[in-house]
Amino acid sequence: MITHASQPATHRAALLFLCLFFFLFSLCLSPAVGDVGAGSWLMFHYNPQHTGRSPFTGPSSPAKQWTFCTGNYIYSSPAIGANGTIYIGSEDHYLYAVNPVTGSLQWSFDTGNAIMYSSPAIGMDGTVYVGSANGILYALTPTGTLLWQYATGNGSSSPAIGEDGTIYIGSNDNNLYAINPDGTLKWQYATGGMIFSSPAIGVDGTIYVGSEDNHIYALNQDGALQWKYATGDQLYSSPAIGTDGTIYIGSTDCNFYALTPTGSLLWKAAMPMPVLSSPGIGADGTIYIGCNGLSALNPTDGSLQWTFSAGSIVSNSSPAIGADGTIYIGSQDNNLYALNQDGSLKWAYATNGFIESSPAIGADGTIFIGCDDDNLYAITSPSPMLVSFSPTSGHAGTLVTLTGANFTGATAVTFGGTSAATFTVVNDTTINITVGSGISGTITVTTPAGTAASTDIFTFVPPPAITSFIPSSGPVGAEVTITGAYFTGATAVAFAGNAATSYTVTNDSTITATVGTGASGTISVTAPGGIATSSDTFTFIPAPTITSFTPPSGQAGVSVTINGANFTGTTAVTFGSTAATSFTIVNATSITAVVGNVATGVISITTAGGTATSTDIFYLTPTIISFSPNNGPTKTVLAITGANFTGATAVSIGGIAAASFSVVSASSITATVGNGATGTLAVKTPGGTATSSDVFTFISVPTITSFTPLRGAYYSLVTITGTNFSAPPTVKFNGVFAENMGWISSEDLTGN
Repeated sequence: MITHASQPATHRAALLFLCLFFFLFSLCLSPAVGDVGAGSWLMFHYNPQHTGRSPFTGPSSPAKQWTFCTGNYIYSSPAIGANGTIYIGSEDHYLYAVNPVTGSLQWSFDTGNAIMYSSPAIGMDGTVYVGSANGILYALTPTGTLLWQYATGNGSSSPAIGEDGTIYIGSNDNNLYAINPDGTLKWQYATGGMIFSSPAIGVDGTIYVGSEDNHIYALNQDGALQWKYATGDQLYSSPAIGTDGTIYIGSTDCNFYALTPTGSLLWKAAMPMPVLSSPGIGADGTIYIGCNGLSALNPTDGSLQWTFSAGSIVSNSSPAIGADGTIYIGSQDNNLYALNQDGSLKWAYATNGFIESSPAIGADGTIFIGCDDDNLYAITSPSPMLVSFSPTSGHAGTLVTLTGANFTGATAVTFGGTSAATFTVVNDTTINITVGSGISGTITVTTPAGTAASTDIFTFVPPPAITSFIPSSGPVGAEVTITGAYFTGATAVAFAGNAATSYTVTNDSTITATVGTGASGTISVTAPGGIATSSDTFTFIPAPTITSFTPPSGQAGVSVTINGANFTGTTAVTFGSTAATSFTIVNATSITAVVGNVATGVISITTAGGTATSTDIFYLTPTIISFSPNNGPTKTVLAITGANFTGATAVSIGGIAAASFSVVSASSITATVGNGATGTLAVKTPGGTATSSDVFTFISVPTITSFTPLRGAYYSLVTITGTNFSAPPTVKFNGVFAENMGWISSEDLTGN
């Protein structure tokens, strides 16, 4: 803003308020061009529409980064160049360029008179424009060299810059000037009073400016009047333009006005005292205006939403609004205030003098503001502190919680110098971060206020990697050697998703694993650093199975068809313990095999996947070669010789079952003759029934039914009658052999 030419040089709040406190204060600062580069606040109230709304978020709590001391009071408001340089005017006649990080002087320029409420504006090419109380508008290079100067009739307001580079500035000679970028006059428009208001420029190029003649003017880009609107008293406030084109401005008649783009009154709101401060416009359209504190007005009807009462009046300081909606404003109680959108106090920072300057927000969130104590202040968040973190180790993707202080606004988190994959600032004391790729080392948190580093080391666990394995195929139980990296601490090994039966971590680069049940697919190793998957496929060889075979028995040389699964690659077929004479793999489910000699037993098939064994036994057909004796009565014990007697279930003689039998071996059976008849011998086994070629003669036991005479002398002839009397007979009388025996028939004998 510009100081009234006749205003006393005092800076005291009481004098300013009682004397002409409407003087110069409304225009405190002025960003006037729009966004030129990252971090820029190019004019009073940020942009040509004077919304005061920044795309950057200010500090969550205040800490002084630095102060830069000038030679006198600072009522001017700072502008911020595209490279972050801070430009500020002082009543000591100088415009200063200040390093935003260190607060050191880059250069200064003597304007020849006080820079009171004129705030610098920065052109698209970096040219710095500022007005002085001597009525001169100065154009300087970014390095502080004078390009040109243009003299108005008296002190000047904060300049604003149009899209075409035209500089608009008000003067205490009652005129609004439009100056070409080369310093020549484009046009001037005479109002009825001095102009302390900083011009605001609509998106259509219309220029709006307030005058001490009580009017707000709307001018075309050629300087022609569109309209003017009369308020009840003088205007020192600068207008702000809403997104719908509504023009907002305060007056010393203790009213705040909302006008349509055509100059009609939408509404006006009564204020508790004359309004010198310029309005700010929130993202939701809420209007913020300094007066007796800070008030928030509804943009639709001007109704009061809330009021914040500071320790003293808010005079010329105009609100700046952060990207998070926080409102920043200075007060004559020496404080810079940060308010939440509901009007509650977020924080306050006490300076050493009252504040007429308006705040500007840097790209890193630093607040820059001038003060009556001659200083430019840089207010930022307190430096972050990192107290602890958990867990203390992890791999890519691990969630780590950091605990500390002053984390709000954090811009970066690193592990061992490598950026975190993601991070979320939960609150001012907590950050949740996801580990990215990296190395072990300290954790750092960077905020606009600085960088904090952990005292402890975070151990980064690299992800495991599989480079090769051998063999490339195998059955259940096969041992596979896996080669790679970062296997230490492995918790699982799988083949195509099926867990290994067992595994041993030989060292960080080698694992031996035993194949369990599974299927063909990649091998995976799970370790503390994550899961490694092989690029090649392990081929799982399933074990064979035998479901049936036919015939169930046969002689050596017979062909047996074996049914089952996984027969491909069969290397051996056995019957019992004897290899098949030959075999043919018909397909994966069928084999034909020729029985060899001595082959009774289970059938087995061997492949690379293992050995399958039948549940049933294949039997060779039995044969009887001989037997001895070849005749005999009941209870005669026969020795039968032959083959394939194993599993014999029956022995018969002449078709009559043996009283008992015993399988001595596969080639020998002993059998006891029971009741029977003469005939062949038969041996029955699961493999069939063998029949002897020779006949066993069954000898029946003789019986005596009668004899006559019943008594007689020595050499008496006795006739004995009975059955099964064979010749020659043997007869005893009371144990004494008879003499002169005679065989009459199988039923009659004689003897004496």
